[in-house]
Amino acid sequence: MPCSNMFKWGQSMASRDPKIADDHLDEVRVSTIFLGMDHNSDDDGPPLLFETMVVGGALDQFRMRCTTYEEAEIMHQIVTAMVKRERENNDQAMEIAMNAIDVIRHRKDD
Repeated sequence: MPCSNMFKWGQSMASRDPKIADDHLDEVRVSTIFLGMDHNSDDDGPPLLFETMVVGGALDQFRMRCTTYEEAEIMHQIVTAMVKRERENNDQAMEIAMNAIDVIRHRKDD
């Protein structure tokens, strides 16, 4: 929900847990959070309000952003699967990532 009062926004953010999902796969962490503000640096396109990020492993610092809570849940599952698959085959992990991006884009077009 848009908020024009930064003080109220700050209070609202402080009273909520931004975490959507958080998985630890050995030394790798996959975390999905609500960012609290639009991180879309382009003038076009929907707001990017959720982020999934990998910390550790071969995909360290890999991140994806999306618009809705539902997309964030799906994105977290996809990125977690990527981390699991990366251990088997890096090319396959990238293919999964590209397919995930296509799925999210197509959902926005519907």
